[in-house]
Amino acid sequence: MYAQTSMRIEKQFLAYGHDMDTDTSPLATPLGFAIAWDTDFIGRYALMKSKYETPAMQIATLLFDDPNAWPLGNEPIYQGDRIIGQTTSATYGHRVSAHVAIASVSRDAIDAVVDVDIGGKRWAARAQTKAVFDPTGGRLKMITPRVP
Repeated sequence: MYAQTSMRIEKQFLAYGHDMDTDTSPLATPLGFAIAWDTDFIGRYALMKSKYETPAMQIATLLFDDPNAWPLGNEPIYQGDRIIGQTTSATYGHRVSAHVAIASVSRDAIDAVVDVDIGGKRWAARAQTKAVFDPTGGRLKMITPRVP
């Protein structure tokens, strides 16, 4: 279970109920590709209205440089003295050899260094919209030849 969680967070695979819920716009996640715009669905009109607006909050992956930072999830994220989001899931990423978290952050924090309050101490992390492991999905889409 821990290995699955570690790999999920490194790949920025979101868990419903942890990283997103019914209040999370799919436009604020990396799941915008899955919206079937040409079909009729509940909430389509509201989503269409916000399609060309920039969401205030964005799902991001945080990568910690310090090996002593142990995020657990639900920690506040700061930019200066202002809280700009919170972690939603966190783990140690064995494939990237660093602590990793998924977070909901202010769009201003993307591609910036933020501080995460873990147990009353702030730890620096880099916020990015891409996964920290295989961000293009190349390994996942790799075709392996069949051995006869």
